[in-house]
Amino acid sequence: MPIPMKAGQIMKISSALALVNCALFYLSLSCDDSGTKDVFPVGVAVGTVYDQGTMAFIDSATIRLVLEGEVDTNYVEFTDVEGHYSLALIMYNATWTVLQADKAGFLPQRKAVLLSPDGTATLDFEIRRMEE
Repeated sequence: MPIPMKAGQIMKISSALALVNCALFYLSLSCDDSGTKDVFPVGVAVGTVYDQGTMAFIDSATIRLVLEGEVDTNYVEFTDVEGHYSLALIMYNATWTVLQADKAGFLPQRKAVLLSPDGTATLDFEIRRMEE
């Protein structure tokens, strides 16, 4: 049995269905034939963080992205026990990117690296202990 509706209700339902249809269309564009979502282009910075005085690996050092002179806490990676890190960033063009390495008891160090989409660049850090 049909449900009686006013013209305004029909328009709202019609608009909602159109939005759902658009969303499904754009979702289908972002999937390949296997149904998996496409991956954004990613540039990867890899490297090792060392103690400048001893050249020992620094475990659990923090690697951060620096944007316009400010540390961006949304893009953070930590070094493993051998001081290695790998930080992946979504990017569409090759870009000089500034990263900062730091750890409690050490002075932070900033360096720039040229990252490109689907590329990997190596950037090592040698951070110095704070004097007590």
